[in-house]
Amino acid sequence: MPRRGQSSVEPLLAFSAVFVLALCVCWWRFDSLMVWVNDASIAFQASTLFDDIAKRLGGS
Repeated sequence: MPRRGQSSVEPLLAFSAVFVLALCVCWWRFDSLMVWVNDASIAFQASTLFDDIAKRLGGS
């Protein structure tokens, strides 16, 4: 009987452990994510600048 109760609790413990671990990893990577978002916005601005230059060169 205790074996059956233990087997029903184990998946819940495993899920909560994985969830907490994922949360810690996400929190730890948050600064890196902000840097990535900043780099992505800079890259987007650069690509729009290159598109503008290409349109001007193509238009002339």
